[in-house]
Amino acid sequence: MRYDMLVAAYHEAGHAVMALECNFSIAQIAVITPSTGYVTMRQSHVPYLHCQTGSQAVVSPVERLHCILKRIYVLLAGPAAEYEVRKLPHYGPGTAYFVDHDMINEILAQAHVRELFDKHVPQGLLGLQGEVETWVMDSRVWERIEVLADALLQEHRLDWDAIEAWLVIAGQRQQMSLF
Repeated sequence: MRYDMLVAAYHEAGHAVMALECNFSIAQIAVITPSTGYVTMRQSHVPYLHCQTGSQAVVSPVERLHCILKRIYVLLAGPAAEYEVRKLPHYGPGTAYFVDHDMINEILAQAHVRELFDKHVPQGLLGLQGEVETWVMDSRVWERIEVLADALLQEHRLDWDAIEAWLVIAGQRQQMSLF
């Protein structure tokens, strides 16, 4: 097995498990090449500026911030899972990982929640990154990430039914909360 495919599988599995934790509905996850993978959410057509909960558009700035924070958690979970797998001695050397803070700051600005973020999230992006890293290292969360990463290595692409089947078989479908 190629080490870089393994890292990519853990990266995408990290995004997917966090998306499930944030109650996003996943349509598909995939690892195509070591540098190409994705998680598609069923409501991915909804732009950051118009986050929705259920069928209701989020109108309050605080609700919009909460929705944006959930999406930021999903963005941060992939690199955090990748970082954790790189630290395991039998997989290879641990290295620092890159989080595009400029992109996240742009998302906050476009959603007009930058000031609210600064007020309600005093620890900032580095603090959120630390929260996500701690969450990923939780043994129950890591099990779910491992299950989906292993599935991705075998099948390369999983739709919702396959994701659910893998998690049910592994007994990992229980909800675990970061929030």
